[in-house]
Amino acid sequence: MFGVTAKQWREANPERAAQGENVRDSASIIELTILSNLESSNANLIRKNIDRARRFAILSEEARNQRKSLESIDFMKSLKRHTDGVYVDAQKELPEASSPAKKKGWFGK
Repeated sequence: MFGVTAKQWREANPERAAQGENVRDSASIIELTILSNLESSNANLIRKNIDRARRFAILSEEARNQRKSLESIDFMKSLKRHTDGVYVDAQKELPEASSPAKKKGWFGK
């Protein structure tokens, strides 16, 4: 996933390793997301008795596909989506008497 083993990272970053850091501490949100997904997929493959070499091939392909997909997403646009049902948007509108959040409730009910 990171191009190095945990041991290689510790050897290359002894000061950070001594402070209790590991390779994940410098990972991007995309890398952490992929890693979490891979851990779950690996557990499923283990339950299916897939051998280690085959799991590695499957997980490597999955990591490449996820990276390509996630890196194509504009996360800032995703976070800025506006609907009446979003807590942050509703909170901004609360002081106004004509607010959709006050009229309909949090989820438009």
